[in-house]
Amino acid sequence: MIECVRIHSYEAHSLVNGPGKRFVIWLKGCPFDCPGCFNDEARSFIGGRYISLHELEQRIVAADVHGVTLSGGEPFLQAHELVPLMRKCGRRGMDRMIYTGFNFNDLKRDAVPGARELLKETDLLLDGPYKKDIPPDGEWTGSGNQRVIALSRAGMEMKRIRRTEWVEQEYIIDPEGQTVRTGI
Repeated sequence: MIECVRIHSYEAHSLVNGPGKRFVIWLKGCPFDCPGCFNDEARSFIGGRYISLHELEQRIVAADVHGVTLSGGEPFLQAHELVPLMRKCGRRGMDRMIYTGFNFNDLKRDAVPGARELLKETDLLLDGPYKKDIPPDGEWTGSGNQRVIALSRAGMEMKRIRRTEWVEQEYIIDPEGQTVRTGI
């Protein structure tokens, strides 16, 4: 059986979704209904596309990036499926960052099946639902209620990078001429 995940999209060379050049995967489907969500199209559980973990790994390796960022939709809804991919990225020396609307303490208790296992393959976690009325006050956060939690030595290093060293949004033109806006 081929292991797959359902994604909304991915970007092979982002400079705004974490430190350094990153491969960003936006998963499909989210149970949170955050008003003002930046990734509104990724929230629906309908649509998206399935992609094999092998294909994603090959694309990540070919992109020659510093790290991988999982965003949403909600990555922890596909925790079991994502563990092998994140483990392989870590073995290749890439740092791993995840955005989640879930609370870290709930994830540690495995309130979402497979959460603890995925946390073991995560260097930096950004937790909590997006609240558009609370201005961000942490690196890479979208709103002030979200926390930046280092889960490894690499995560501690990532957390030291300051906002002045990166931009908040980028516009990418894909090979078909479509413009994609991404960022925090």
